[in-house]
Amino acid sequence: MPSCSSNGTVTPAPRRTRTAIVSPDTPAFEKTPVPIGGANPQPRITHVTTPSSYDETARRLLASEATASDTQEAQIAAAERVLGRLQEHLLRWFGPDGFHAVLSRALATARKDHPALSHVRIEPRSEARLTELATNAQTYRLAELHDALQALLAAMIALLTRLIGDDLVRRLLQEAWPHDMPNDMEADARPEDTRMTEHE
Repeated sequence: MPSCSSNGTVTPAPRRTRTAIVSPDTPAFEKTPVPIGGANPQPRITHVTTPSSYDETARRLLASEATASDTQEAQIAAAERVLGRLQEHLLRWFGPDGFHAVLSRALATARKDHPALSHVRIEPRSEARLTELATNAQTYRLAELHDALQALLAAMIALLTRLIGDDLVRRLLQEAWPHDMPNDMEADARPEDTRMTEHE
């Protein structure tokens, strides 16, 4: 309300302002997300296994199951023996359907770069057999077939590492191949096979 001074000058009343109350229900209210671990989470240092070590492990597994015969059929049989041992040790975690899903996913990954695997089928709820591979094996050179089988096993190991962790995978391989897998695969790997990374 305006006031009047003694000399007759009218002074306007101070303008009042309305204070807006902002609540979480107000559209303009924005919540700032807080990262897991608090506003300033500490980075965790973890070991990451690179693809080169997956390939090296797959090569060792194939070599451990290889025979004196170096034919396409012998290579396929060695790979199936590796898969059979993995299946035996993985059923307790995944069951038959889960193992079939993991192996099928690894096969889909490996066949992208290896035509020798293009006709392979994995039968559900059965032994780990690379069905149809022997039928077309003679079409490919020994080196091509070996690389394809190694890629399949490497993809299998990589996928298992993502699902159950590197430590459990190493333990599983050491249990399945106690005389062929080193007690500490991490220490046995080349320096370029592992690296330290930060995860926020």
